[in-house]
Amino acid sequence: MFFKKKKKVVFENNKYNIGNTVNFRYEGDLKVGIIVDISQNENKEFSYEINVGGECPYTVRIKEEKIIRILK
Repeated sequence: MFFKKKKKVVFENNKYNIGNTVNFRYEGDLKVGIIVDISQNENKEFSYEINVGGECPYTVRIKEEKIIRILK
């Protein structure tokens, strides 16, 4: 069995980075999560994959404008 290492893609001019803890709006609620992946579409818009913790953790993908702020 062979394993390939995932290539890291570096984006410029993005506000948030992998590992940042952020507040964001999802389904009408204010949530807290950690950014685990960043992608960019053809229109140069960023979307972030965020892990939301708790007893039953899940992952969501949202656009940059739904993120409110970085938590310290």
